[in-house]
Amino acid sequence: MKLRTRILSFVTAAAAAVFAMPLCAFAEEEEQDRLYHGTYLYLPSFTKESTPEEYYYSDAFFASSGKEKNDHLRTASFDLVTTGFCSSDRETKSSNAIDFLRKIGFSTEDIVINDMEEEPQANTLGSVISHKKTSHGEVIAVCTRGARYSKEWIGNFDCGSEGDIHGFTVASDMLIERIKDYEEQYDLKGAKLWLVGFSRSGGVCDLTGRYINTHLDEFGISEDDLYVYTFEAPKVSAEDTNFENIHNVISPIDIVPKFYPAVWGFYDCGVEELLEPEIPMESVKTIDLKSIAKGGTDADTDPVALDKFEDDFIEFVASSTDREEFSVLGEHLGGLIAVMQDVINGGVGMKELRSYIKETFSTWFMVKTGARLLGMMSEDIDSSDYNRDVKALSNAVVEQLEESDYEGIFTDEQMETITAAVTPLLDFAIPVIINDYNGEITLSYLATLIYCAGDIGDQHMSQILFPQVRALDPYFTEGVEVAPGKATLAGQEFDLSEAPAGLTEHDYYSQQGFTDEDIEYILGGYDVSYDFIMGECKAFDELDETSKAMIEPYLEKEGLEAADILMFTPSFERTRGFDEPETVKLDKKRAVTAQFDLEGADAGKLRIVCVNGTKAEELGGEFETEGESGVTARFEYVGEGSCFLISEAPATVEKNDKKSAEKTEDKSNKVLWLAIIGGTGLVIAAVVIVVAAKRKKG
Repeated sequence: MKLRTRILSFVTAAAAAVFAMPLCAFAEEEEQDRLYHGTYLYLPSFTKESTPEEYYYSDAFFASSGKEKNDHLRTASFDLVTTGFCSSDRETKSSNAIDFLRKIGFSTEDIVINDMEEEPQANTLGSVISHKKTSHGEVIAVCTRGARYSKEWIGNFDCGSEGDIHGFTVASDMLIERIKDYEEQYDLKGAKLWLVGFSRSGGVCDLTGRYINTHLDEFGISEDDLYVYTFEAPKVSAEDTNFENIHNVISPIDIVPKFYPAVWGFYDCGVEELLEPEIPMESVKTIDLKSIAKGGTDADTDPVALDKFEDDFIEFVASSTDREEFSVLGEHLGGLIAVMQDVINGGVGMKELRSYIKETFSTWFMVKTGARLLGMMSEDIDSSDYNRDVKALSNAVVEQLEESDYEGIFTDEQMETITAAVTPLLDFAIPVIINDYNGEITLSYLATLIYCAGDIGDQHMSQILFPQVRALDPYFTEGVEVAPGKATLAGQEFDLSEAPAGLTEHDYYSQQGFTDEDIEYILGGYDVSYDFIMGECKAFDELDETSKAMIEPYLEKEGLEAADILMFTPSFERTRGFDEPETVKLDKKRAVTAQFDLEGADAGKLRIVCVNGTKAEELGGEFETEGESGVTARFEYVGEGSCFLISEAPATVEKNDKKSAEKTEDKSNKVLWLAIIGGTGLVIAAVVIVVAAKRKKG
């Protein structure tokens, strides 16, 4: 009867362990899929200081297929890609991206950074790659730099004569190899891939996503495991594809996605998702040069929808030239834009730049230039007279630039780039100007483009896009409640539901001793804990002279030279969300509990003294002996200074290699596996016993 009872107990224990497994697994998944809310830093266009932006993140974003439209992941992708913007002088480098990835739980140890610290060149590509284990599998995040990249502008205009845009192909090939190397280095083949890119890097991610979709076996994934989000990316693919896991997010009034026209045979690789512009579409003031030449003004014309003007302008330029002709200009145009970007980001204001241009190109010089251009209007393009006039105009512009007082505006190297671009730029632009002016329409495209450059350029600035991206996300438009994280201080967990009526969430946690930054984490869904770490214990005769000297004045004062003493250095360890733990001092003393191994200790003859510098302070507290060698001490400690346990009565140190007290953590998974392993073993043992018993009976 006793044997049957034991077997039944074993089976019951095993069954309980097995039935507990899915419940624990569900709880773990629920924990990992928590929604987090907070702020991160990014560097806006034409600014020098990073600014905070709001974010929401959950691992649940990767629970569904990458082919599904996900409003929340779209926003998180834009958040991630903007953290990759870094200043031209490399000051911020990749710090914003690393900080954001850390906040949402991606590894900061297994992180690989390329081309972010070095000065950008024509074919570089800044990227930050990290990974995270989620309840939906491993996820590799690939953040690419899409702004403030100086000489990479040359790659933007390196279009080549056939196939995909060459400058983007070079960068995409580079990124593909980085992803493969990362998977191999950290044994992550088969992990979900999350790629994000803006503008230039958006085009790179677009091509990279196309490659991955056509080589899924190389990455060990299916189409459902790829999540590519590009923002305002130019169309740089010579293949017309529509992969559903590539989400090309664009504004209809941003000219960049239209830059390489379809008439030249360029497409994006995924599915377009349109943003909703904040400014009115009827916003561009058109310029009619013919009317003005006859005495009219720009006020005589009507505004035109920005998207229509951009579409018509791109179509006009594409019809006035071809890809091969544009490819000759590309390197010089990219270098020219890179110089202007460096100058503006480097601190030269628009006021100084306009003043320099006005002084360099006087009114009389512009009149002569205009007269020469008007004379070319009736010439046959590529005739000897036309070529002579273009060369003369180029020489005149270059001479003006070289003789100008450009010190403080441009460096010598930058001026060389500018002057080298003059001839190819005029070779390309003058035929377009002639076709523009001699056309049947009354609108002058180039004049309008120059006149409205500010409005048109603004639509590509990241700070303009934030509200447009968030307008598609219900988290921002409808609001969402984020469950607060666990708030634990010295072993005591504080529950917001226990807050007194009328007390705000912030004030409740503040009263418990949490800082403003702690509270931001807690209310953002992150756990914050201050854990007491007891530290290593050493007997007095094991201490070095410095440590002995700390407590000797107190012992002499109290007449306790013969007392038994243990020294330990406790601390408080703070952990916020996915941040690394750090040792801190509390704002005030907190009740803590420590355990010591002492043989024959008298609880009434024990005291704890904290020494901080030259100050020795008795911490008081309660002591309780357990058996012959155990002592539990409860005292108040602030997290600063070394402590000494002093026994006035003779007591013997049981263990000199006393291990540090560990911080409180959830042991449920360890217990679960012990229960499963132990329970399984007991079931097997029970089966063996039953079978043996039956055989014996038989």
